[in-house]
Amino acid sequence: MHGSCGMTEEELEKNIFEYCRNQVAVQGSESFGCFNGCVAMKFEVIKDMKFNEEKYVELVLTYNPYMDREQLIDAYQFCVNDIPKVNDECALFTEMVECVTDMTWLYFPTE
Repeated sequence: MHGSCGMTEEELEKNIFEYCRNQVAVQGSESFGCFNGCVAMKFEVIKDMKFNEEKYVELVLTYNPYMDREQLIDAYQFCVNDIPKVNDECALFTEMVECVTDMTWLYFPTE
């Protein structure tokens, strides 16, 4: 499948990751949250400081396929209304990840 400008999805994803690594390095931040916030914006998971539920769930399940979709959606719906107001995408994504992780940690396999 081809994405933007005739690139495959894999090529597009690689370009997004490279772009975000460079952005975080230029900003002098080694923050994992800033890298993930950048990736989330590029994949349109975050737009105008708001999350897109469907894209967030798909992104998380792409990299964490063992997670239960319904439990993830429940956690997302709780967290999107519970995370504090922040000023940038780095903090926004970090808050969401921390909240969802706290809400779903019981569902991770332990063995």
